[in-house]
Amino acid sequence: MRFIPDLHAVSESECGPVLHMVGRVSAAITGAFDVTGTTVVENNGHPGQSVRHLHFHVIPRWEGDGYPRRSETPELDTVLVKQADRLAAELGSPTTGPTR
Repeated sequence: MRFIPDLHAVSESECGPVLHMVGRVSAAITGAFDVTGTTVVENNGHPGQSVRHLHFHVIPRWEGDGYPRRSETPELDTVLVKQADRLAAELGSPTTGPTR
């Protein structure tokens, strides 16, 4: 495993497995949270990327959700753990809880 700062640094051989996992997470979110779709976002460099490493935001979506929007209120850890458990169950893997 190596550090990958952004999408520009992903090799051709890494691209397939990375996008495969993004697709699995997207499908799991759809199944675990009763949403109609997802939006996948990946930022490269400034101003969009605030944490410098390759990562994807998989955003649950539903009709009339008002996307894009940003909450300034952080979610409670107990809620995040429950969400992580539901997503892990859908993915068929154990959860580790929130990472913040």
